[in-house]
Amino acid sequence: FWDALHELVTFCGWAWHEIFLFGYGQGGTVALDMLLQPSPRLDSKLQPAMLGGVVAVASEVLPERLLADPAAGEQTEGRKDLAVLLINGALDRQTSVRSAENSARRLREVLGNHAVTLRIFPDRGGEMLRGGHEEESKCLMQFLSDHLHGVGRKGSQEAMEKLGAERVAFAEQLPPGTVHVPAEEEPSVPNLRGEP
Repeated sequence: FWDALHELVTFCGWAWHEIFLFGYGQGGTVALDMLLQPSPRLDSKLQPAMLGGVVAVASEVLPERLLADPAAGEQTEGRKDLAVLLINGALDRQTSVRSAENSARRLREVLGNHAVTLRIFPDRGGEMLRGGHEEESKCLMQFLSDHLHGVGRKGSQEAMEKLGAERVAFAEQLPPGTVHVPAEEEPSVPNLRGEP
């Protein structure tokens, strides 16, 4: 898997911190483990700490990582942009609330308190994200907006810096109650009845 990520960086021009992994169940556990263990095949400067982060659903840190010395993994305390979102359910029979909390605690020890968000939804089990569940969707979308490069607040800030634009404190506003549509932009409504 590290080889595939290395290809994204080497040949596609992605930066390591722009790569986020998303995993469900065991896939989330593998993604979390990639943050905790250095890759044996990559240059020492390109360690898992360089990833942007992980979204793990109904997942947990491997038990052997919970017991390991925090110094044994990659220390990333200085990385303020690293982000991990753990989404678990109180009704999950595979990954208990206690396991999720222990995983979050371990990740915070290694990655820093700022980096890890744990959300436990009282009415969810171990299923994949429920797109129709407003709170789950909002939780994921807020995380992505805050942390993905090129979208949301972070992307807007990066775009402004790349363009060399100055910050705008206030956008021009029309007086209340006015609607202005320039003549060349007025929408045309097709005549569906065939009347002139």
